[in-house]
Amino acid sequence: MTDFLTKRQSVLFGEIEKGGSFADVGCDHGYIAEAVLYSKLCDKVIISDVSEKCLKKADDRLKLRYSGQYEAIVSDGFDSLPRVDQAVVAVWADGLSRVFYREERSRRKGLFCSR
Repeated sequence: MTDFLTKRQSVLFGEIEKGGSFADVGCDHGYIAEAVLYSKLCDKVIISDVSEKCLKKADDRLKLRYSGQYEAIVSDGFDSLPRVDQAVVAVWADGLSRVFYREERSRRKGLFCSR
């Protein structure tokens, strides 16, 4: 049941490996995190966004079905997040994903970015 993902989101979701911890950075509505939760791909799931308002949208959606199975954190990129094994950075702001990727790729094995 990941048919709700856009093509872009599906490509990113397809890169996520089973196990470990996962963060959906810049989660917006939390669709990628929802697919991870539904598929039971990762042991720990974090949704985050720099905007508390956007994070609340995702949290409100996800808690209906997955309450207690993820953590929601307001964060500017990875600043306030614990270390995770994998992350998706799927933000729309021009060039922002590339900045996150450049800063984090040397420290994180599974980091998938999209613009």
